[in-house]
Amino acid sequence: MNTAEIMMKKLRDIYPAKEVTVPKVWVATFGLIIEGLLENYELPNSVPLDYPHLCDWLERDLMDHLSKTSIRLLKLLEGTRDGEALSVRVRFKCDPEKHPFDFGDIGWWEFLELDEFDKIYPDQD
Repeated sequence: MNTAEIMMKKLRDIYPAKEVTVPKVWVATFGLIIEGLLENYELPNSVPLDYPHLCDWLERDLMDHLSKTSIRLLKLLEGTRDGEALSVRVRFKCDPEKHPFDFGDIGWWEFLELDEFDKIYPDQD
């Protein structure tokens, strides 16, 4: 070992490099049953009660709740509407080693699933 290699080794021992992690892109799925929502919760008077407009309102409501958490770069990906239930997928970046997943108060929404974006949407950015 030459002098430069010895000095570099000593410096690495004194100042070890911190491992840098890159936040991954995740997809969280949330859902609710419309009938249960209408029966069990007191919705604001301004909420539209026809199914398509109610679903639009609920999607905005979820994004509003999530925007108040530490999770950033939220993007609504898709919603599934079948006339009885509504499920929504939301994309976001997070490094769970630094910041645990915390969806905060999501109101009447139920958290259903969490997975890496690449596993659900392979070959997409």
